[in-house]
Order: sequence, then structure tokens, then C-alpha cells
Amino acid sequence: MFEWLILLAAMIGALAILISFEDIRQHAVQSGQTAASPLIGIIWVAAYNLIFWFTIARRASNVAKWLLVGLTAVGLVNQVWHYENYIALGPFYVVASIIASTIYLLSVATLFQRDSTEWLRSRGRKGQIDPEIFS
Repeated sequence: MFEWLILLAAMIGALAILISFEDIRQHAVQSGQTAASPLIGIIWVAAYNLIFWFTIARRASNVAKWLLVGLTAVGLVNQVWHYENYIALGPFYVVASIIASTIYLLSVATLFQRDSTEWLRSRGRKGQIDPEIFS
């Protein structure tokens, strides 16, 4: 379940950036940033999520799990702290961000289920796990 959730959140995030591309670009330029910000955002979303997907679901990295937990928390705080920037990008982007954040929280929550914590603790070598947790 973790794999599907994190990849779904990544797709929603990238799609939101693509759909809101012009609004994000204009906001970036007005803020003194590069006009390539939306493109950089798409690359960041894809790379960030693929790295965590691979290191957690395929390599059973407990360190990556905790990095994802921490970065998810920081991201949520950032969304609240800078809510006016999200609102400025329009209602579609706000709703997509809320949906993606909720899915991220669900994906992180799956990492705290008993079978996934045992599997991560053993680096994927032992423990009885629900075969659906990482698929």
C-alpha cells in the first residue's frame, strides 16, 4: 500500500504543478525567483518521491523512513506557515496540495504498522509482513 500511496501523491503533486504551471511561473517571477521554478518543482517532486519509494519499499531503509516522516512534517508546517503563497496559486492548486498531503500522511502511517516496522527494522530480511503493505 505504501508504494501506491507515495506514487499517487507524487503524481498528484506533479499534475498540480503542470496544471498550475503559468500561475506558479508568474508567482515565482514576481517573488524574484527564476521562471523555471515550475519545471524545477516537477523534477523535485519526481526525484524526491522516487528516492523515498526506492529506499523504503525496495531497500527497506529505516533511516529513509524517518527522513520521510520528518520531511513530511516540515512540509505540512511549511504549507500552514506559507498558506498565502498556496492560496495565491488558485483553488485547484490548494485542493490538489491538500489531497497530496493527505495521501502522504496515509503513506507515512502505513510505515508504522506492525508488519512494516518489523520488516524495516530487519532491513527486509525477516518478519512476517502483509505482502500488500509495500505493493
